[in-house]
Amino acid sequence: MTRALTEAEMRGKLRAEFPEHFRHAWTLFELAQGALGSFKAIADTPFKKSIALIGGRSFKAYHAILNLCEIAYTEDAGVILRSLFQLLVITRWLSMGDSEKRARKYLGWFWVAMMGELKLYESRIDPRLARAARNGYANHKGLFEYIDKDGKQRMSKQWCEPDARNLEQMAKEVDLTTHYDGLYRPLSSVEHSDALAYSAMVSEILTTQDGVSLNLHSDMFVPAHVRNAFQYFGEIFNTWNQTFAVLKEDHVRRVRTEGIDFFKQDMSEKLPTDSPGIA
Repeated sequence: MTRALTEAEMRGKLRAEFPEHFRHAWTLFELAQGALGSFKAIADTPFKKSIALIGGRSFKAYHAILNLCEIAYTEDAGVILRSLFQLLVITRWLSMGDSEKRARKYLGWFWVAMMGELKLYESRIDPRLARAARNGYANHKGLFEYIDKDGKQRMSKQWCEPDARNLEQMAKEVDLTTHYDGLYRPLSSVEHSDALAYSAMVSEILTTQDGVSLNLHSDMFVPAHVRNAFQYFGEIFNTWNQTFAVLKEDHVRRVRTEGIDFFKQDMSEKLPTDSPGIA
């Protein structure tokens, strides 16, 4: 039976197989790491606070995706890539319309969620935390209350209501429907462990003299995951940098443009025209 590769061997193999993919991806990572690591600006509005949080969360997600792709753990990378796409949709959506109002609701939903947890597990929660949750909820619930068509007061079921019902509608409004259908939906199967989650392993089944085994080292989705992670995080990081002006915009633009140009060329040579492209 074929010996399983170590992590170091797998990294070496995939970096040699996809050198430009990883070079552009890690260049963006290093640029963002330096900027986020030295970030000291004051986030004094709901929008700035939201972008600061999304910037940090998306950076960690991007880093995790690159590390997982380097050892061909594409199923796990895909789950995080799905979350990174959600962050991109939210970033674009918050940047449209009344950004401060939307951001205020995005942050305020924390207290609605906390109140939901309190109702379920109050006996297990520290009384001081429970009191803080009730106060936070009381101060923010007005953001999500509305009068329905029958004149009854209702509470929103999602933080983005009534402007949008769900992520799918948000993606449509920010011109990301192609990526929602072509990436988010398939990766939902991986997230929920549907049969489609095993496609990489079963599509490259290894047949040896000892029998048949799953290909645990399939790199089928490595190029696409690295490409999409690059473009999603690249846009989020660009929005973060435009918001806080940490780096010169032309520096960020150059790194993103060089990477996007490479990925566009790579896609034109290898992928069908109806595949999710550059967002």
